[in-house]
Amino acid sequence: MAAVSPSSSPRLPSPPPIAEDQTSPGLSLFEGNFLSHTRNGDSGASRRIRPGTKADDMAEGPPLVDLQEIDSAFQLTEHLKALHYHHTHPPPDSSASTHTVPITPEIALELAHPPPGTAKEIWLYELARHLIQKTNGIIIALFTDDPPCSPLTCFEMRASEWQYLCAVHDPPKSCAAIDYCCHTLDWAASTLCNSKLFPSRLNLGTGGTQGDKMLN
Repeated sequence: MAAVSPSSSPRLPSPPPIAEDQTSPGLSLFEGNFLSHTRNGDSGASRRIRPGTKADDMAEGPPLVDLQEIDSAFQLTEHLKALHYHHTHPPPDSSASTHTVPITPEIALELAHPPPGTAKEIWLYELARHLIQKTNGIIIALFTDDPPCSPLTCFEMRASEWQYLCAVHDPPKSCAAIDYCCHTLDWAASTLCNSKLFPSRLNLGTGGTQGDKMLN
């Protein structure tokens, strides 16, 4: 039986929910005026998960539609998830429909560019959040490996002859590989949830926050 992976140092406290201010006057997700676009009918009705839907039938992201058609407070979040799912999961009638397709450098470059009319800073923020969520899946896989990645199997973070010190500690110190990964992801999530750096996602792109400077 595989032993439970011990931890040489505890994970950081879970970060608070991301600060949102969806009603602040004068703030916009976009440089243009997409939020004032008039939408006819409930275009999101066909994109909802209905009661009784099996987990296997649920797509990770909503169907890919034009950004302006997404009637949601988290338009860019949903649009990015749909873009990623569209590129990594072939259509059902494809011969590779049961496999996840890797992101190519060309697609990654395409995803890095914000949609038309979208401020670069808010798109980079969404990309950072999405990357952290996806990277957490790798951590889960390391814990479920046999034997699981632990300080006993990987006692330090090393790539070839280079050893990496965990900068979460003050001063930086050597950590087991799994702890290094967890600490780094926790730090990144906590940074994005820092209300002093990012008081509101709606305010990104105006140049008035510390978060704008970090994203530039």
